[in-house]
Amino acid sequence: MAVYDWLKVSNFEIILHPQSQKLELMVQEVNIPGFTLGDIHIGHPSQSFHHIGDDINWNPLVLTVLCDEDLDAYVQCYNLITKTKNPKTGELVIDVIKFDGVLFITTNKNNTQYRFFFKDCWIFDLSDLRVSTTSSDAEHINFTVTIYYDYFEIEKVKK
Repeated sequence: MAVYDWLKVSNFEIILHPQSQKLELMVQEVNIPGFTLGDIHIGHPSQSFHHIGDDINWNPLVLTVLCDEDLDAYVQCYNLITKTKNPKTGELVIDVIKFDGVLFITTNKNNTQYRFFFKDCWIFDLSDLRVSTTSSDAEHINFTVTIYYDYFEIEKVKK
């Protein structure tokens, strides 16, 4: 029987597959998104009811990414966004932006335990890169990437 130490730091890896390229980011923090099931409010004169709706609202996937010295990760995300919406012409190319991603969650023994498959993703937000002349060598520069997607599936890896 496997013993898990849930107090240890979780390990994970994310791989995004935009336009036949592979984008691997050095992710420092990630959320496993939640969601809400929509509801329909039905009102009557004496009482009101909530009934199951017909939509699911997925929370965004938010990645905190360690920026490398050459800014490659930031520039790759930037290029992916500007392929979608050209800042010079304003042209929007919707079929360019959608991609799939896989988030791997590993145990404290570094074995993959779950895979989250995100379908039809697109980068919604790329945060500022905050640099400072007063930063020490030990301080790392991070940025966040917010990703929207159509839905995700969860797969437990068999041992």
